[in-house]
Amino acid sequence: MILLKEYVSETDADALADRLRAKGVLTHVSGRQSQQLSAFVTGAVKVGVWAVLDHQAKDAVALLSNNRHQVVNPLSEEEMIDLELKMTAAGGDLSNIAIKVLVVIGLLGLGIYVLLK
Repeated sequence: MILLKEYVSETDADALADRLRAKGVLTHVSGRQSQQLSAFVTGAVKVGVWAVLDHQAKDAVALLSNNRHQVVNPLSEEEMIDLELKMTAAGGDLSNIAIKVLVVIGLLGLGIYVLLK
């Protein structure tokens, strides 16, 4: 994956992701949940647009400045949906583990804070 551009506005990030997707480039917009929770809670103030597949990175970068650029290996909408489903299924287990680890760390931190107070 390669970061293509960061935005303060989720709407602007979605617009770029949609434009690239229409050309057959699989994208991911990161930071949605963090931005919605607010920068005060998460520290995130920007959302990022990523080219998911390394072999599409050069095409994605070229499309940033030239919307008429022809993507060498564009994906169909069906192929993108299939890949997204596979990545979601594979990443779901890791996400659950990460959330559990963060909860445990938070509870430990809270326990230490209460003990020291």
